[in-house]
Amino acid sequence: MVTVVPGNYGEQLKKLGLKSTKHRLSILKIMENLDSPVTADEVYMMMEKDKTSISISTVYRILELLAKNNIIIKMNVTQNGKALFVLNGNVHRHYLICLGCHKMTPIDGCPIADYEKKLKENTDFYVTGHHLEIYGYCSKCKKSIENKANKK
Repeated sequence: MVTVVPGNYGEQLKKLGLKSTKHRLSILKIMENLDSPVTADEVYMMMEKDKTSISISTVYRILELLAKNNIIIKMNVTQNGKALFVLNGNVHRHYLICLGCHKMTPIDGCPIADYEKKLKENTDFYVTGHHLEIYGYCSKCKKSIENKANKK
């Protein structure tokens, strides 16, 4: 398992047999400073804002490479059909995802940790990880939907 240490990305890339390029390091630095998952397009826009010259296809390739090497996590959830990425800080997180505004709220604790242990005991299956995203509507979007329904 890869342990991602913020700020020490060049050495970590080398340990994985990957070149430590300025674009890879820039993307990792951006990912380090984010509170929530982002799309490749959002990473690209942040790099452009920082005046880093890069193509969107290069951003996608780097994110896929970093996800393949477990440096970042490519989440199963999408935002407008686009994959979301988050730095793999080995922090076990699950999210509530609003279908209206797409806000992602981390859930404290793991609601399936005990179930994972039971699976291991009952099936002798070695679980290496899991992701959990719960979809619905945040209170703001829920109120908006209710107001629209009441006006009909």
